[in-house]
This record gives sequence, structure tokens and C-alpha cells, in this order.
Amino acid sequence: MILDTLFTLLYFSLPAAALLLMRAAGMPLSRLSLPSFVILACFAFAYVGLLPLYFGWDEYRAMSGVNDRELLFLVFLGSTWTIFSLVLGAFLGRTLLGALRPPRPGFPLTQGEQFRIVLLLAGVALVLAEYLTRVPRIALLVALTGSITEAEEMRSLMGNDFGWGYHWYSLGMHDIANLLTFTTFSAWLLRKSAANFALFLCAFGLSAFAAVMAIEKGPLVWILIGLLLAWLLVRKGGTITMRSILPFMMLALVVMALIYMAFEGSASLTDALMAVFSRAFAGSVEPAYHYLQFFPAHHDFLYGRSFPNPAGLFPWEPYRLTEEVMDWVYPNDAGIVRSAPTIFWAELYANFGAPAVVIVPPFVGFALYLLALYVSRLPDSPVKTGYLVWLLLHFKNLATSSFSSFIIDIYFVGVTLVLLLALPPRTRSSRCAADEQKS
Repeated sequence: MILDTLFTLLYFSLPAAALLLMRAAGMPLSRLSLPSFVILACFAFAYVGLLPLYFGWDEYRAMSGVNDRELLFLVFLGSTWTIFSLVLGAFLGRTLLGALRPPRPGFPLTQGEQFRIVLLLAGVALVLAEYLTRVPRIALLVALTGSITEAEEMRSLMGNDFGWGYHWYSLGMHDIANLLTFTTFSAWLLRKSAANFALFLCAFGLSAFAAVMAIEKGPLVWILIGLLLAWLLVRKGGTITMRSILPFMMLALVVMALIYMAFEGSASLTDALMAVFSRAFAGSVEPAYHYLQFFPAHHDFLYGRSFPNPAGLFPWEPYRLTEEVMDWVYPNDAGIVRSAPTIFWAELYANFGAPAVVIVPPFVGFALYLLALYVSRLPDSPVKTGYLVWLLLHFKNLATSSFSSFIIDIYFVGVTLVLLLALPPRTRSSRCAADEQKS
């Protein structure tokens, strides 16, 4: 009873304290920035779902074994400290390095930028075509013409069990395609020409198909959210209001519910909406609970073994943490490779215990602010807007994926190289040329 009361009081009071600290740091949640968006994602995907899990309101997860309140209280402490330490790290960055420049629309795309975007779109299409030749069947088509179970097997073969260097294909057909989608949409918002609209349609078509072809439920919704973020940056200066985002939130909710009805066998719209809420707000909390169950009671701490080992340079075999935990929780899902990703502090705990959870997150907050400061000082353009939107959606995954994913981050490096080499930041002369073209 005492623990329940303490949990309830802390659960509702700590977010208010974190929001006040963010406002004092000049990064309120109502203004888009890289640190504030990651913190918002941590609230959404690693905090909100704790309340229904703790009190057993999410019946499916309670019946599956997520019902130890003491363990859930420890998950709450881990997520709470992580959120506060991200704020503290960003606050330190602002104090030492100065404030972020507010986002501005900038100038439309130049003809040279449009040409390079066409070449990049052609490259993305080739990568996607090559990838499709290496999968036995497309899960989306199987789901539309066959059984859901068979479609899930195809989804596994198209992702976790693909092999063939899947991350390189994903970089092209997901990340670079999304970067181009957000860039061309920003350009069309700035200048509604037929050429910009055609570029946007091509980019969106490629990224949307890549998002749904493996019947994954989230990627298409995140593309839609990315378009909303681009619109907010271009038209609203990065300011978020409920009036401006409510229609997009309703659209995303409907899209997710329809996907659950089509591909997950939800019997009604109500069931689909309940599944969406459970997956969105508790789906990334539950694995953290299992990490605390598994380490060290059933497995010793990993001491870095889940971290990348490029070219086998280090004396360990990489431990497939998310897959191993999922296999321990659901040992009967033979033939389907599943994973249990969760907020990044859980992997720190699995490797080094509680001290790592306390020490590392403030440095993550500082690093996010440093990157945000660099991007804010790039010349304003649709390319910068598209890159910033991609960064927001990429690093929000800190709330739902392993810390090791960001140690050797080929997606960040790859997209940044595309920005610097194929779509380089503008010089003063190119900005003037774009301004003359607009006039």
C-alpha cells in the first residue's frame, strides 16, 4: 500500500518537475529541438505506460507475467532518472555552449539540389529493387492474399532473419528515402511548384512502400509524424500547439488501428485501438521489466558483450541481447526471430548494472545538445529541415532501442554523409542564387 501511494505521487509529480527544468533550460516541450523531442519520446514510450502496467489495467501484459509491482517500481526509477539526467545534460550543454538558433524556413531548393535529389531517388529505388530480389516473398502481399501467421514468418525473413547485410539495405530504402521525403516536402511547403510536388510524390511513394512492405506497424506512422514535424518547422517555426497537431494525431491513430485490423487480426475498431495504445505506451516498457528479471538472476551481467564488435577486433562474441531476452520470455515462438527492444538505460543495466544507469544518461543529454547546436547553425534550407526531422525521428529511438545501436551508428553516419556530400550545406552564394530563383 505504501509503495502504491509513493508510486502514484511520484508518477504525477516528477513530470511537472522535469517540464519546469526544461523550461528553465530554454527547451520547453512546446518548441521542437533534438533534446526536447528525445525527452518527449522517453515520456511517451518509457513512462506513460508504467501506470497501467503497475496497476494491472493492461490485462494482456498482466496475464503474460508483467505483474511484480516492486520490479515495475524499479523500472519507473530507471526511466525517471534517465529523463531527468537527459534534461540535466542538455541544460549543462546550453550553459556551456550557448542557446540553439531558432529554426527558420530558409530558401527554396536550387536546381542543382533538385538534380541531386533525383539522382538519390534513383539510387534508393535501385537499392529497394535489389533488396526485393533477395526476399522469398513480400510480407505485405502474403498478408493480403494468405494467412497472418505466414505473413509474420515473411516479416521475420525480411528483417531480423534477413542476413545479407540488412542494415545497409535499410540505410538506403528507409533512412535516406525518409530524408529525401522530409526534404522534398519542406521544399514544396516553401515553394508549391509542380517540380517540387513531383519530387515529393516520388520520395514519399518509395519511403511509404518500404515502410509497409514487411507489415511493420510503426514506420509509416513515423513518416506521417515526420511530415508533421517538417510542417511545424517550416510553417510554425517549430512551435507545437494542440490545435496544430491534433488532426495529424487522429490520422496516425486511425492508420495504426487499420493496420492492426488488417494484419494483426483485431476483430473490431475498439480492439484495434486498445492494441495500439498498449503497443505504443507499454510495448517498450515491458522489455525493461524482463531485463531486470533476467539480469543477474538468470544471466550474469554482460560487461560490454552486447556492444558492437566491428571486424571482431575485441575478444568477445556479440551477445544478441534483445533476441535472447525475447527467447527467454517467449521460448515457444520457434521459427520466428523476435526481439525485445526497450529504452536505452536497460541495456546499460544488462551490461554493467545500476551504476551505468546513473552515470551514462547525462552524457547522452549533453551529446544530444551538442549535435542540436551544430545543426541549428547550418544555413537554413529544406535540406537542413529534412535532416533535422530525420535526426528527431532517429534519436527518439533512444526511448525504444538499445544504447549499443548508437555507438557505431551507420544510419547516422550514412545520412550525414549524404547531407555533406550529395546535398552539401549551402554557401552564401548558393543562398543568393536560390533567392534570385525564387524572385
